[in-house]
Amino acid sequence: MSKVSNPNPNSEIVDDGEMEPEYDFSKGVRGKHYLPNLSDDQQPVVVKVNSKDGEKYVTMRIVETQAIITADGQLTAQLPSDIIPGEHRVILRIEQPAS
Repeated sequence: MSKVSNPNPNSEIVDDGEMEPEYDFSKGVRGKHYLPNLSDDQQPVVVKVNSKDGEKYVTMRIVETQAIITADGQLTAQLPSDIIPGEHRVILRIEQPAS
């Protein structure tokens, strides 16, 4: 055990190397409670992105929705109203029936 500095000279704090369970944030998720009205699979995640312009932090979020794709490649989808309007980088995963 090692002794930890204590501002109160009349008491002694002993560090036994064990962390109390309520202070262990090793399994914590950054930003988990950022938008508490979202389900766990919709929680936004802040990630660091490296690009030719340098590194930056962006908020990424998974949105599951139905979409219509026309023969000429136009996609129409309804997104949640809390997504900020404007230009966004979007990654699509298209699920098609097996042939």
